[in-house]
Amino acid sequence: MVAAKDLHTTSSVRIPRKDTQVVKKELHNASQIKTQQQPVRSPIPSQSESTKQLQQLSTIEKKSNTKHKFVRKKVEDTDVQTKSEEITPMPIECHSTDSNFLMELSKPAKARVSEAAMNFKLSSDSSKENSQEDLSEQLSESSKSMDSEADDSNEPPCPLVLSLKNSYDFRPINIQEAMGLKKILFGNTLCHFPHSWLRASCQFNTSVPFLLSSQHNMVSGFMSYIQAHIIDYLVFKEECISSILSKHLSLSRQTDSLVAAISHLIWNFRSETSALLTIPSSNTYYKSCPMIHADGLTETLEIFEASSFEVLREVVKDYLRIFQSQCGVVLILYSLIFTRSVYKIQSSMQCQFLLKDRKKCSREFMNFLLTREAISSTENHIKESAGNGVKNRCDFGFICYHTEQSKSSQTVGSKLLTPRLPIWIVKLKNLYVLLFCLNRRLVSDWKVERRFELHLFCSTHSQSKDINITIDTVIPFEQSEAEDDERPLLENAIRTKWKDCYIDWNGFTDFEDHDLM
Repeated sequence: MVAAKDLHTTSSVRIPRKDTQVVKKELHNASQIKTQQQPVRSPIPSQSESTKQLQQLSTIEKKSNTKHKFVRKKVEDTDVQTKSEEITPMPIECHSTDSNFLMELSKPAKARVSEAAMNFKLSSDSSKENSQEDLSEQLSESSKSMDSEADDSNEPPCPLVLSLKNSYDFRPINIQEAMGLKKILFGNTLCHFPHSWLRASCQFNTSVPFLLSSQHNMVSGFMSYIQAHIIDYLVFKEECISSILSKHLSLSRQTDSLVAAISHLIWNFRSETSALLTIPSSNTYYKSCPMIHADGLTETLEIFEASSFEVLREVVKDYLRIFQSQCGVVLILYSLIFTRSVYKIQSSMQCQFLLKDRKKCSREFMNFLLTREAISSTENHIKESAGNGVKNRCDFGFICYHTEQSKSSQTVGSKLLTPRLPIWIVKLKNLYVLLFCLNRRLVSDWKVERRFELHLFCSTHSQSKDINITIDTVIPFEQSEAEDDERPLLENAIRTKWKDCYIDWNGFTDFEDHDLM
């Protein structure tokens, strides 16, 4: 019975079955795996369906492209703005004047472009609204400012450089020579010539061919001295009186007179047997330092030593174009000082420097030109006196007129009033003019002094005519102290040499006191 029961219990036990839903999932997964392993084949559409699909795709692409362009622009603009706003500018070391520039750089690119466009639009609108009168005023003001900038420019005039030194033995200037040169002229090695001196050149007047062209007032003393040598060569050495009176002087005669004047001028200043000539070059032989400043001319000098007058004249003729261009007058002055030697000039100097206010021709400078010694006195030298005066008669004379404010000044002695040649440099306040006579006997025969003519040269006045003045010492001329101040300064200066003389200007009224001051 027990066994029957056990059998009955065992037969009644059932085998567990899977859920129907689980079975369905497994079957579905298996089918998907099979389909992934096998390539999918799309059904072949018909011809009509394919054309329709192509047309739809083309229209969709066109719409998407146009939309994509606008979207791209918007995205780029937003990216630029975000980048410009996010990026911080790097710190830059600069001056205070560059702050505006840095602020402009820190702005976004789009903001800078928009501001520039607005500024351009505003400027164009304002320019349209301006009238012709405003424009003419602006042009006149700009031209005046340009002229003033040209006169007062910081850049000094450049000398002319000629590449002809291969045939001559030039040596470069050293810094000791340059320092001695500037000490004599300015009293300081850090000073230099003003532009009025650097612009001065030896060019002839087109209207009056035997006179030099007009220059600045500061250079009038030295220009009168150069003109005196030209008159000496033309009138008393070559005897070209007829060509001077007719005002017909050929170019070759002008060249010969200028070459001879510069050569004689330098040669007469020699303290030894040779003369020195300075010429600018393209090289720089020293630079600015605490001891001396470079001025663009002195540091480029090259020096030639001429052992004879013929050699000096030949070199001056080859380099004449340099003296006829800018810095030409300064080069002649440098040659004078080097020829005389710095040591010998300093031993006779009675002042600290030759140029008054470091730019004007002083009394010592004019005495140095006339007597070869930089003395302060214009009176005759007296052996018993302690002061140094003029010892001998000079080639050229000197006349000076003192106003009421300068009556205590020294008078001019007979050694300067009566030179070897009838040529006088006349000082009128701060201006120097030249008077000369074509008759050499004027300084040696008193009979010629009864009536004669003097020719006038003023370096600051562009003379269109040869101004001649008639002097008559026979006709009495009555003058009073009240009328003395009303007369031209030149007449009063002439009467210091020929007292109470009658002066006839021969109809020339161009020269007034404002031209001779």
